[in-house]
Amino acid sequence: MAFLNLGAGKGACGERKTGSAVRPARPRFVVAAAVAKDDVMQLLTSEDKADRLKGVNMARKLDPMEGLNLLSMAATDPDMNVRYATVSQLSVAGLADPEKTLELLRDLVPKETDMSVKAAAADAMCAIGLPEAYDDVEAIFHNTKDSLVKFSIVAGLGELGNVKAFDLLKGILEDEASDDLLTVAALGSLGELKAPGTEELIEPFLEAEDASVKARAEATMSMLKSED
Repeated sequence: MAFLNLGAGKGACGERKTGSAVRPARPRFVVAAAVAKDDVMQLLTSEDKADRLKGVNMARKLDPMEGLNLLSMAATDPDMNVRYATVSQLSVAGLADPEKTLELLRDLVPKETDMSVKAAAADAMCAIGLPEAYDDVEAIFHNTKDSLVKFSIVAGLGELGNVKAFDLLKGILEDEASDDLLTVAALGSLGELKAPGTEELIEPFLEAEDASVKARAEATMSMLKSED
């Protein structure tokens, strides 16, 4: 699972806020009988941005499939904060129908101009856990220069679980131009993938000068050893 952020994220209503380096657990998609689909639909079609944001947040309390259908509509909202709040929920709501969610995200990403929304979409592609999504996120990684988008992908590759990601992660660790944050994310995802050759790749980072890189390498090596 992706476990870090860049120190800046957005709150439940989609507004940007400053946060720690540890990504909180993904919110659960909980059914609550008190929330009606029509009420959420009315909010999502309101001309008031605040109402639409409220509708996005209420959608998580619907039946998962109903919630996903409404979020699919909100994902093309003209306001980037509404789109961000929506796409961020797809990492959980999308589990109701991963195939449908992947198709939605494939359509959204090329059209999206806001990098924070695009990063959330890439994260959701990893979170829904379809191995075939790897080719999509790899293409996004290579076609963007945005550090947030790249980080979201690298941090999510372990959760995606496709061992094809090993080569991309290996390349990041071998590239001297990779910054420490991307390196930490790559080490974490390698620990989740547990692909052959990972221990040998990580060993040099056990002596890294950067404390966060060294700590992540040690944690990842410990994770791998526990599986032996």
